[in-house]
Amino acid sequence: MTTPAIIHDSKFYLPDGDLAMCSSSSQEGSMTIFRVHKPVMVYNSPVFRSMLDLPVALEGQERHDGVPVVRVTDSAEELRALLDALYDPGSLSISRWNPDAPLLLAPVMRLATKYQVDSVRKRVVGIIEDSWPRSFEQWLRFNGEVSALQKLYKTGDKSLTGGIPFADHIPEPAAAIRFAREFGVSSILPFAYYVLAGIPSTKDWDRYHHISALNDVLSALPVRVARWGLLDNVDLIRVLSGREELVWHIVSNKEWVDIHTVKTALMNSEENCSADDSNLCSTRADEVLKRWEEDMSVPSRAVGCPDPLNVLEHMCNGQQAWGAFSDRVTAFRIHKQVMAYDSPIFRGMLNLPAVAEVWKRYDGTPIVRVTDTTMELHALLDALYNPG
Repeated sequence: MTTPAIIHDSKFYLPDGDLAMCSSSSQEGSMTIFRVHKPVMVYNSPVFRSMLDLPVALEGQERHDGVPVVRVTDSAEELRALLDALYDPGSLSISRWNPDAPLLLAPVMRLATKYQVDSVRKRVVGIIEDSWPRSFEQWLRFNGEVSALQKLYKTGDKSLTGGIPFADHIPEPAAAIRFAREFGVSSILPFAYYVLAGIPSTKDWDRYHHISALNDVLSALPVRVARWGLLDNVDLIRVLSGREELVWHIVSNKEWVDIHTVKTALMNSEENCSADDSNLCSTRADEVLKRWEEDMSVPSRAVGCPDPLNVLEHMCNGQQAWGAFSDRVTAFRIHKQVMAYDSPIFRGMLNLPAVAEVWKRYDGTPIVRVTDTTMELHALLDALYNPG
């Protein structure tokens, strides 16, 4: 039997290391030895702590280059990734929305999970979660950024896109799903499955990246693709079932918008308008009806790319137009000092000399009316009062 070749790792064979870690054999039949510091491994991993605290007679333990050897079943690539994260935390810095992030981080995540290195696992989970929305408000921001990128690519100006494929700028859902399922990062699964359900199976990542003609398409147009080959049967069934549910929900639930009810409500609201405002009310009614009629065209497009959240986004964006016919407004009772401190606009607005009785009041406090939507104000106040 041939003895495997021993290779010293080029980066982590530290001269003052007091512990040698030996990887599993590679396909070429070689094993890599990492010379590291026992205190680093013990401090970060309760599994290594237990392993290295076992009473072992010095003369009975295997040694290499004068230090004790611990043999593990992990590959050299995985061990190097874990040691990189422990000795150089900056190595985990991966750009937001990097479509390769789940593939790049899988080796270190695998060992961080196995050896219970919670600090590394937490950082990796944070990087992955940063690329995927976990609420409808986050989805609005996510979708807004994707839409802006799509518009950039639709200009056809490669000087603006650098000739880089659109898919390389946005998160890739199939790899994210495999990562989340393997490592229990369930927080990203709902939106990752949702995005994947809207990508046709013919839009395959490898096919579009490796065939030059299709790669030119990726570089010129905002085409979304996915690594369909990474999914197992369970994930494929989930995606197909989810797509069917989304299509059924869009096509069958036309009660979302009853255009006759909407029209009646708008006409009734116009009766409450003053004579001077009747033309404005009528114009606004036409604008809102047009928006709803556009949303009603969604079922005809749903089979290919079901996207009910896009409809919901249109509804939210239409809130301000509906406000012309609604008597309901949302009041926020907040601290003047907070607004004045953080915003020079509010500071100037609130410092205008005004006699106290001139200010309209609600619940004993002065009122400032703004034209922003409830959702927009919620988002701003959340950021000011709860930066986390």
